[in-house]
Amino acid sequence: MKMKSVKSVMAVLLSACILCACGRQGDGTGEPAKPERTPTINEDRKEVITICSTFIGLRLRQAIIDYNAQSSRYEVVPVEAEMGTDYDAYRTRIQLELTNGEGPDILLPFALQSMTDIVPYVESGIFMDVTDFLKDQGIVPCALDSVSICVDGRLYGVPESFAFGVWVTSEELAVDDEDWTVETCMQVMRNSGASVFCQAPNGWTKDESGLYVLYRLGVESFVDEDRRISSFEKPEFIEMLQFCKTYADPISQASLGSRVASGEIAFVLGSISSFSSFSYYESMFSGNPVYMGRPTPQGGYLGAGADDYYYINASSPSKEGALDFMRFLLSEEQQRNMITNFDTGFPVNQELLEAMWKEAKEESPDAAQGYSKQGVSYTPRPLTDEEEQFFWSVVNQEETTPTASNRWRDEIWDIVWDEALPFFAGDKSAEEVAEVIDNRVQVLLDEKK
Repeated sequence: MKMKSVKSVMAVLLSACILCACGRQGDGTGEPAKPERTPTINEDRKEVITICSTFIGLRLRQAIIDYNAQSSRYEVVPVEAEMGTDYDAYRTRIQLELTNGEGPDILLPFALQSMTDIVPYVESGIFMDVTDFLKDQGIVPCALDSVSICVDGRLYGVPESFAFGVWVTSEELAVDDEDWTVETCMQVMRNSGASVFCQAPNGWTKDESGLYVLYRLGVESFVDEDRRISSFEKPEFIEMLQFCKTYADPISQASLGSRVASGEIAFVLGSISSFSSFSYYESMFSGNPVYMGRPTPQGGYLGAGADDYYYINASSPSKEGALDFMRFLLSEEQQRNMITNFDTGFPVNQELLEAMWKEAKEESPDAAQGYSKQGVSYTPRPLTDEEEQFFWSVVNQEETTPTASNRWRDEIWDIVWDEALPFFAGDKSAEEVAEVIDNRVQVLLDEKK
């Protein structure tokens, strides 16, 4: 899946819903446009709770089996796209159901047209407010501080795990956090001797991988959200375009481990998503990885946030059942199982997380004896005091670096993707595409005033 979003479909469907009076506003007579939904009861007299995504993974599938085995009242039924399904068409169908007051009871982000901006869903009353439910669950605060969950101080998503992104590199290329800006990052790359900035996702062409570098460096600094001003015509953006083309990845399918070891790749843009992540990067960088944040004008930024999370359909007739399944996923047994047997994300249960860190320094909580990933072989090991200190410094930080253009990030990136690709393909100059991007983004910002 490319970085280009399909969020515009959301607005079209919501507009169509309003025009045809099939939304939650009724038909103007004071009567609802649709009859109230009633729960589905299966042959075992259990209330059916549907949970939807494009794909239901092994860990969640096992949790569903475990929940159904112990619940006398509810049965959770997974709903996913069939093999070979057009995912965009699948999401569009789900979106139409939601705007009509129908659809599944629980949704994973991959079932949605937009996975980063949930404001349209909240404004349309599609997602259930779960603030009161979460306040007594003992959740790690950083897992709730996310634009994918929180809108105007209210919570609309239930996090199950959290992680944080890292830029990992060698000691030779590392820079102090306060000096880690995009300009410094580009200069370090030029002096590194490496030919590739970072490995692109599998299947991407060299032209697209140049766009990937641009996406990871970020274009937010060229948008003044408060004043609604675009500045993509600046020389700094033109320089970024040229930089990204020079250090794009021509062979994204190659082994990451060997390319890092040879010095071909300068940075690994990954994540600390489980206790074993530290062992993985230690092996990749021969025992000396340096964890850095995303470069920003204020310096390197590391921020933790929800990794796996769920939305509850506000029109569901089975909200209590959906919340019951959420309680099950947040239980200590299920949270611990997520780490020890599936190695997917840190638990959001604060007390359990603290307890598991104590255990992890004595013995690895990961039950596996070894892994091989992207050409890197590693075995999870007990963690160090230094690694624990680094972890909590990210999780407990009080000040965060705001991300400009969060609200319109998808729409702006759509424009950048469409207009910058001809530059990476060699069909237009950097100056030409910068001018077009600037004009189109300015029109978008003017519409937002």
